[in-house]
Amino acid sequence: SVAMFACVLAQGASASGPTPLEMIALGGDFAPLTRNGEAWRLVTAMFLHYGLIHIGMNMVCLYQIRFVERMLGRAEFLALYFAAGLVGGLASLATHPNAVSAGASGAVFGMFGAFTAVMVARRKQMDPGAWQRTMRSLGTFFAINLVFGLAQSGIDVTAHIGGLATGFVGAFVLTKTEKPTAKPLLRALVVAVVGAGI
Repeated sequence: SVAMFACVLAQGASASGPTPLEMIALGGDFAPLTRNGEAWRLVTAMFLHYGLIHIGMNMVCLYQIRFVERMLGRAEFLALYFAAGLVGGLASLATHPNAVSAGASGAVFGMFGAFTAVMVARRKQMDPGAWQRTMRSLGTFFAINLVFGLAQSGIDVTAHIGGLATGFVGAFVLTKTEKPTAKPLLRALVVAVVGAGI
């Protein structure tokens, strides 16, 4: 995403972000095009951002949740990130047919959903006090983002929810089916295929 943003700036876009028309040309998710033969926009839109603040916020959140990669494994993390981003893009497409959407927030929220799922699935293995504190922090984070997203224009709450739900379901299944003999690449492939299939 950072490399792509640098490329966009190099092409002359403002640091405050491309215009909607520029974003369409770059590969933004625009329903009339995405639904009519250009489904690849669901992927490219995940790597595009509307300005420094947009990409900065997403990268900070992704950095904060980076430990999910150690919890799930690198291959599963990447596959789930991809699936959450795709489903978030689909959710946005369904609810905002005239908007030009872009950003990694659906995928990033998917990782917060994944962390929540791991916490739920492994609750019995954790200290009850630590578990409750962590879940309260997650609840606060989700509530603040929901209120802020509903109060501000230009924030795609639907993409956030779609990604969040995908991350939660995917990580919960991965955690519950985890075995010493599990094959990470095969499990990651299944997650990626299901996400792409949706």
